[in-house]
Amino acid sequence: MQEVLPTCDVMRMVELEPERFLHRPQRAVEAQIAATDALLREALAGADIEAMLIEDPALLFEEMQSLQAGMLAQRRSRSYAWVPCPALTLLAAS
Repeated sequence: MQEVLPTCDVMRMVELEPERFLHRPQRAVEAQIAATDALLREALAGADIEAMLIEDPALLFEEMQSLQAGMLAQRRSRSYAWVPCPALTLLAAS
């Protein structure tokens, strides 16, 4: 697993989620981790993915469909951010 996540403290992650890391075939675990890691890095560019995964390794085992839906919702919420309208500000002040 260290090859898939070379900059993460894999031992700590396994300690936090032993059932998920150790009770499934190694190749299946590595494939799941690689796919989830790639999705998170693409969707959260600039974020400290390593820190997120070390603190909450269960993220690596979320269903891909669920993660994709969450990332889509996050993108949508950013695109609908509230921006104050100067005209409304002037009306409220009068």
